[in-house]
Amino acid sequence: MPNNREKNITKNHLLKKVQLELGDIVDLSRFKNNTFDFVICLGDSISYTLEKRRIAAKELIRVTKRNGKLIVSADSKLGFLRAYIMNDDISSAKKLFKTGKAKEFHEGFETGLLTVNEFTNLFTKLNCKILETATIPGISSEIEILNLSKIKKSKKNWQALIDLEINTCTEKSILGSGRHILLVIKKL
Repeated sequence: MPNNREKNITKNHLLKKVQLELGDIVDLSRFKNNTFDFVICLGDSISYTLEKRRIAAKELIRVTKRNGKLIVSADSKLGFLRAYIMNDDISSAKKLFKTGKAKEFHEGFETGLLTVNEFTNLFTKLNCKILETATIPGISSEIEILNLSKIKKSKKNWQALIDLEINTCTEKSILGSGRHILLVIKKL
C-alpha cells in the first residue's frame, strides 16, 4: 500500500521526476558522490543517528551535487525541554538538557536532540552554506490539540495561523523553540 509520499507524487504527476529512496543515512555508499540535485531528510532521521550524526551529515552532503540543495530536519532540544516542563516533568527536562537524549517522545527509541547551534555546526564545516534555518512548528508549537481543532473549523482562522507560521518560523528569536529545527542548505 503506498504511503503519503508516494500518493502525493502520483497525484502531482511527478513519478518521472522524483526518485524516492529508503536507506540508512549513515551509509549512503550505494550512491556515487554528487548524485542528487536535491536531497530531503525530514523527520527524526538525523536525531536517531545519535553519535553518528556527523557521519550522516557528511553522507547527505557527499551525495548532493555541487550547488545542489538539501532540506534537513532534526529534533530540537529546546522544543522538547518545553514539552517536559509543560508536563511537569522537570527531572526529565534536566536530564535531557544534560545528555541531549530522550526516549519518551519516540516510542521508546533513543534520539539525540540538538540546539540550533549544534545542528548548524554539523553542516557548516562540510563545504556547504546554510541558506535558511527555521523552527517547526513555530509559534503554534504549544497550542493544545483542542484549540487547534477549534481554529481549524474556520478556514479564515486556519489560513491566518498558517500564514503566521510561515512568516515567523525563521524569526531568530524563536529558532529552536518548536519540536524540530529545519535547515535549507546549499552544497558549495
